[in-house]
Parts: sequence; C-alpha cells; structure tokens
Amino acid sequence: MNRKYLSRPATLLLPAFALAEQPNEASLVEQAIKEYVRSQAHVKVHIEHLRIVGNFARATAVPTNADRDPVMVFMKKVRRQWIGVSFGTAFLPADCQKLGLPKEICP
Repeated sequence: MNRKYLSRPATLLLPAFALAEQPNEASLVEQAIKEYVRSQAHVKVHIEHLRIVGNFARATAVPTNADRDPVMVFMKKVRRQWIGVSFGTAFLPADCQKLGLPKEICP
C-alpha cells in the first residue's frame, strides 16, 4: 500500500490556510450590506467608511450608477448573521435612538 504523508511543518500550516480562506467580519458585513440595499432599493453599490462596533455596523453604500445618491446603512449582527436595520441619506441622533443603535455607531 502506498501512503503519502505530509511533513510535520506542512501539517502545522494547514489550520492557518483554513483560517485564511474564511472571510473576515468586515467582508461579511460588506456583503450583507450589498444584499440588503439591493433587496430594498434594487441598486448595486460599493461600500465605503465601514465601521463595526460590537454587534452593530455602519457604512456608506455608494451606488455604482452615478445618478443615485450614496446612503448610510446600519446593520446588526443577530445569531452570527448581519441583518439590515435601516438605510437613508440622513440620520439624526433621535433616529438612531429610535432604532436602538449605540451612540458609537451613529453619525
């Protein structure tokens, strides 16, 4: 029987490669924002100014089509999944408070 064995250094590196393939939290939030905006406004966007504070995130979603305005998007992490809370062009501190968003994430 012909068996191939990995060398000891190679076996130590396997967990590092597995972790490298997993998306980080920022990319998970970005993807969730894109899907949320696309499902609500039917617009493709790219993400700028992402800020994550605990289980909340805020970012600017800039439409790929120049005839639309950028929007601020708020997300919340629920059971390891990022869900949309709200998005729009202007938010006041009272709006953030009504939405239950922490002060650190509000503009």
